[in-house]
Amino acid sequence: QIGKRAAEEGVVSTIRYYAKKYPNLKESSVRDWRNAYTLELKKRRGEGDESAVMELPEKKRGWPLLIGEDFDRQVQAYLNFVREKGGVVNTAIAISCAEGII
Repeated sequence: QIGKRAAEEGVVSTIRYYAKKYPNLKESSVRDWRNAYTLELKKRRGEGDESAVMELPEKKRGWPLLIGEDFDRQVQAYLNFVREKGGVVNTAIAISCAEGII
């Protein structure tokens, strides 16, 4: 809602509108949400989708994976299997499992 209003009405107007509900709302946050909203809207229109943007996509968090997503999923699946069967999962097991899969 905030990103859409900021794109349509402007950042300062949006901050004034939401001032009572969110007293600590920062201009930089509203600008970021506006930019994310317009980027998502452009992406959808480029794909031919005219639906309204109801929520913004989540940003990727944390460090990038060192072994790639496919290997990471395989390692996680194996460690979950070991844990379900009652096995102990610690750092040494996780590292040796990753080396074995790679």
